[in-house]
Amino acid sequence: AFEYTSRLLQEEVDELEERAGITEIIWLTNWAKSHMRRSLLTVNRLITYAPSSSSSNSIVDALRGYCLRFGNGSFVCCDGGMQFGVQDVPEVWERVCSEAFVRRSQLPELRGARARLSELMGNAHILAPPERSLAQTVDQIQSLIVRILTRDDSDRLRLQTLGKDTLIEVVSAYDELALGKDGRLFLPCNAGIKHVISFLSEKAHLSRQINASLHRLQCDVENVRRDCIGELKLRDLTWQQGINLGELLSSLRRLQQVEASLRELLVGMWLHFDTNPTIYVMVDGRLSVPLEWV
Repeated sequence: AFEYTSRLLQEEVDELEERAGITEIIWLTNWAKSHMRRSLLTVNRLITYAPSSSSSNSIVDALRGYCLRFGNGSFVCCDGGMQFGVQDVPEVWERVCSEAFVRRSQLPELRGARARLSELMGNAHILAPPERSLAQTVDQIQSLIVRILTRDDSDRLRLQTLGKDTLIEVVSAYDELALGKDGRLFLPCNAGIKHVISFLSEKAHLSRQINASLHRLQCDVENVRRDCIGELKLRDLTWQQGINLGELLSSLRRLQQVEASLRELLVGMWLHFDTNPTIYVMVDGRLSVPLEWV
């Protein structure tokens, strides 16, 4: 029954991706597969009954060329994609689609805000995770910028010195100053600048160390990826965004050691490593495989 439901779910995913021109469908919550199928069917019904003409459909126009996520809350994401909230009624999804064009006009605003904050923080790399709300992220970054600009020159110079070569993500007013496992520094948008300076004095050097280690890991992954493509004569080799790089590197190294019979089958294929435990062919022809596949 599980395999049957999984197959039906993948068929629904493929159908929706093809019908609406969606680049990828991502689940950010742990749902029962039957619930996931119902959500996909609901999107299909929205498309069927949406206002349309011979050349356009309002839901398809909002989804085409972007990623669709299912998670908590409905909004346009920082990469321009859409998120449909698991607890929201279809009318909310429909409204988000109708507002998508206007919301996406904030994408240049996001780039500008990130560049300005980076300048104020000593050319730090300002992160805007693709799955986050575009409108909220812009507001939060701009709020922190305003706080910095109200400070005197000595505080601003201190921020530039401490922020150099760090990874920074601006978070909501309900979050706390924190150092993430990947080295990113979480700064609440309403944080007092004196508290930010104190936090950076304590944690910025750790951020740089972790970031340097992560960069070396990324380089190792990319080098092994190139080797795999060449040795196995693959068309390409990709992986899910946000996947654990340490586990991915182990999988890629195991892939290099596969037996000759499997090597012959892989020639010309486009492999895609995913956290999804099933093996399936994606709508663009990639063969999606789990990390434990080899």
